[in-house]
Amino acid sequence: MKIYVAGSYTPKNCDPHDAPVIAHRNVKKAIEVFWKLVEKGHYPYLPHLTHFVHLETPEKAPPLSQDFWYKFDLEWLKCCDAIFMMPGWETSKGARLEHEAAKKLGLKIYYSIDEVPEAKKEMNNLLIIWRYEDGGLHFAYLDARSLDEVENSMMFKAVKSTKPEWIIIAEEKKVIHLEDEKK
Repeated sequence: MKIYVAGSYTPKNCDPHDAPVIAHRNVKKAIEVFWKLVEKGHYPYLPHLTHFVHLETPEKAPPLSQDFWYKFDLEWLKCCDAIFMMPGWETSKGARLEHEAAKKLGLKIYYSIDEVPEAKKEMNNLLIIWRYEDGGLHFAYLDARSLDEVENSMMFKAVKSTKPEWIIIAEEKKVIHLEDEKK
């Protein structure tokens, strides 16, 4: 799932000298969430990373307003399947706007990492080849997410019940499982 990460970025009520440090801390917190979502198999989008674009603004470039960045981020939100609301998001004007937009878009909204499900692995079109002792060679295709899913399928169990000499399961030009009945 593509998950937009929403949370505080802009420091509030602080010395202008401290603002970049606080903003950078907020970016680091978002990056921590990024890695937790990646571990679950998702594709997070971090609007916080525009922090680095902001820091590298060319001298002659016109300054971009906060409204520009709100609009920019909301355009990216439309590309996502869900939104993750970081702790303390309620104190951020931008995160509140993103939350409202996510509701209007009908996106799934998560408030803690524990709520985010593990990503489902994509289906693979697997080739199963088997041979009998008389030399008869057979093959079939099966959509599955894992070797366990193949081995638990009715088709694979039916093939095994006929006691072939061997079975090969291949994916994308590589063998992922070889079963030799003559062990």
